[in-house]
Amino acid sequence: MGTWSIIPSSSSLVTLNRRGKKVQKKKRNYSIVSKLGNSHSSMDFWRKARSIAEDATKSSQELTKDAAKRSQELTIGSSKISDIVSETAKRFKDIASEASKRSQEITIGSSKLSDILSETAKRLKEITAEKSKRAYQIKTQVIKRADQIKSLPEGITPSSLLARTVPAVESQLDDKEKSSRGLVL
Repeated sequence: MGTWSIIPSSSSLVTLNRRGKKVQKKKRNYSIVSKLGNSHSSMDFWRKARSIAEDATKSSQELTKDAAKRSQELTIGSSKISDIVSETAKRFKDIASEASKRSQEITIGSSKLSDILSETAKRLKEITAEKSKRAYQIKTQVIKRADQIKSLPEGITPSSLLARTVPAVESQLDDKEKSSRGLVL
């Protein structure tokens, strides 16, 4: 078998343009010519065409196999990415749920703590008011006794009067105050 070449050839064609003038156009034709000369049989053309078609088919099959393999690899990769995204979303949802629970617990705890502090402050205010009132009463009694001591006749000493004053003040103290001052009856 010889080698073959494709050789362009041209022919003229006369047509009319839009204005009605005759225009000559060249038309290109291609001929397959053997390098050994112009003698070629249709069987040689058939063999050559068949060889080219087989090569094209083989190349197409190889490309299709490569494309299928890459498509499968991309599908597997896409599936893995999808799994990772799904797992990440699930973990994010779990973390958000846990954060929400903890936030509620903290809110409830701070509310309880606020209630306890409010109640403690209220009770402390009440105790302070009671103690202040009691201190004022004691102060008033002490001032009265001091006035009485100033107005004592000369024969009575403050120590004999003190013996009478302490039991009078102690009788006005409630039991908690007596125990806190170490006074036991």
